[in-house]
Order: sequence, then structure tokens, then C-alpha cells
Amino acid sequence: MEGTLTMSQKEADRLKIVSQIGVKGLTVEEGSEQMGISPRQTYRILKKIKEEGIKGIIHKLRGKKSNRGYPEEIKQKVIKLHEKEYWDYGPTLLTEMLQERHNIRINHETVRRWLRKSRITTSMRKKRPHRKKRERRSCFGNWFRSANEG
Repeated sequence: MEGTLTMSQKEADRLKIVSQIGVKGLTVEEGSEQMGISPRQTYRILKKIKEEGIKGIIHKLRGKKSNRGYPEEIKQKVIKLHEKEYWDYGPTLLTEMLQERHNIRINHETVRRWLRKSRITTSMRKKRPHRKKRERRSCFGNWFRSANEG
């Protein structure tokens, strides 16, 4: 035994269905329908399990960085620029300045997430005190009587 395998619920369900294919008379078509994938994908999963064992069902990018992510250097550069030059800018204006002055194109939501993660709070709304509510009238229709009497 090499170590611990971490599986998502979806992968665990797939493993259960794939193990029933062939052994309990479940066809590939029925199994793929239960998993919500094509029979071709089911054959691919069966092949992976045959080659690698249970590890074949686990997604290969688990625990790795996304291919679409930004390099760590750019992230650190943006955070330092925010701290030194643009400390009073919000994420949207900051991204406009980064594009205009530093030729760095990043989505404002990404910048907001980076700033939040590095404990630089931005775009947090301040709580305002609630307005004072008036007292309720003693009974229904009380407003009508008081308006006609006066």
C-alpha cells in the first residue's frame, strides 16, 4: 500500500458503478447512463482502472496548480504595487491602472481575491446603524380614528 487516496464523492460513485460493470451483469451502456457520461468515456475509465488500479479513477490534476492561473511573481508584484502606490484604490480602478501604467492585464475579480487572501480588505461595506422604527399602533384602524377626530 502506497498511501492514502483522496476521492471526491463523484469519483467514489463512479468507482462503485464501474465495479458493478461485468461482475453484477451491468452493461457499459447502463453504467455510463447512471454516471451521466458517454459509453466511450466509460471504456476509457475501465481501461485506466485496469492499468493503474483505483488511482485510475482519480482526476490527474488533483493537488496541482491550474494551467490557466497567473504566475506567483505577477501576483506578488500586483500586491506590492497596491501596497506602495495604489493603497487607496479598489480592485476595479487598480486593474485599470495596472493595465494603463504597468501593462499588466488581470481581471478585477482576480485582483480582489488576491487582496482578500493577503488580508488586504477591499470593497467591504461598512455597517450603518439601522433607522429608528416607530412604535406600533395599539389596534387596527387606530390611525383612521385619530385622523378623523383631529
